[in-house]
Amino acid sequence: MPNPENADRPILVVGPGRSGSSWLLHALDEHPDVRDIIENRAVEGLWQECFQNFWAGDWRWVCEPDEAERRVARSARDLVTTLFPTDEPEWVMKLIWRGRPWDFIRLAFPRARYIHLTRSPATNIPSMMEYMGSNNPAWKDLAHCEDAWCGAHEEALALEHAGVPYVRIKQEDAQSDPAAVWRRVARFLGLRTDGVDTSKVGNEINVAESTKGRVADGRAPLAWGMMSARTHAVARQLGYAITDVPADELPTEDRRRIAQTLGGRDLARMVVSKAGKKLVGGGGGEVRRADA
Repeated sequence: MPNPENADRPILVVGPGRSGSSWLLHALDEHPDVRDIIENRAVEGLWQECFQNFWAGDWRWVCEPDEAERRVARSARDLVTTLFPTDEPEWVMKLIWRGRPWDFIRLAFPRARYIHLTRSPATNIPSMMEYMGSNNPAWKDLAHCEDAWCGAHEEALALEHAGVPYVRIKQEDAQSDPAAVWRRVARFLGLRTDGVDTSKVGNEINVAESTKGRVADGRAPLAWGMMSARTHAVARQLGYAITDVPADELPTEDRRRIAQTLGGRDLARMVVSKAGKKLVGGGGGEVRRADA
């Protein structure tokens, strides 16, 4: 957790939710030199108050814009240090989803390290629809989830292109060999691995209701043909193989049939056949353990 010596160098976990972020924080928290802090929007709230509220334009009566940004950035570090104090040398925090004020975050935390978690949209989006949709009906909409998935990854990829300390981790790799992924993360962060108990890194963490107790069986994937061209493009950037044409390119009648089916049947069992461009049952692929 933050203290005056490390407040400007957090480990920030980015990307969309339901991609293994709870698993990663749990694994890192097992390390004696790392503490995770609760997911929050305190820093973002400070930025919004100072730069998005009705009085933001009045900074000109106080100081120059650059100085205002520096003052609020210092206040952001003071805020996390005050709210979450401890003496551990490393601290990690989720900054998942999209719409973060990244320029301000980079100013407030200039030595931050970024871990970008990815997961195939074929399983990530159905997990969003089930887990998030259980509390908010908006998340049961496929287009809403695709937009959230794409937006979060586009922002995370922009961080990579900006040249910040960055590593990308596929959830699928964490499922197949969690200890190896943990060691890779530890090397990226410069954490010692000798004498550290990694026996818990394969535990189930924060899984959806339908996969509890059987996540090793995997979540049946959504067909690539149900997803948009934008989702396909982002997935390719992340290294996922595409097996169907985008839904945008399907005939209107097939898109209408998909929409009707999504409203009345189990999303995870629906597949669009590229060859026949019609709905069929089935699906392949597998995801295990975290955020299934």
